[in-house]
Amino acid sequence: MYIATWNGVIVAMDSVLPIPSGTLKNGYREHRLVVLPDYQGLGIGTRLSNALGDYYISNGNKYFCRSTHVKLAKSRLLPNSPWIETSSSRKLRKNVNDGIHNHGFTFARGSGIRKETGRGGCSFR
Repeated sequence: MYIATWNGVIVAMDSVLPIPSGTLKNGYREHRLVVLPDYQGLGIGTRLSNALGDYYISNGNKYFCRSTHVKLAKSRLLPNSPWIETSSSRKLRKNVNDGIHNHGFTFARGSGIRKETGRGGCSFR
C-alpha cells in the first residue's frame, strides 16, 4: 500500500497487486485508489497513480489499471496522459457492468510504447 500526505496528514492511498499469468511476465495492476473527499479534485489521486506507474515501469514491469470512475477515466484519455487505453476497454464484461463506464489502461510513459493521439491503443507489454 502506498500513501500520499498533505502537511503530514494521510489524504490518499493506492494499492497494487501482481497479475498472476502464464503469459504476462512482471505485470502489476492498480487495485484500489482512494482519496479523502475533502482532497478530491486536486489531482492528488492522478499524481499518486502516475508516480506508481513511473515506478513500476522504470523497474522493468508492466502496469495496468481498470476503472469505472468517470473523472479518472476521462483524465487518462487526455492526449498528454501517460496512460494508453487497452483493447478490452469499454467492452461489456458479463455480470460486471454496462461496458460504457468500464475503462482499461496500461501505463506507457518510459515503457517504449508510443501513444497515438486520438485513438485507443492496445498493449500487452
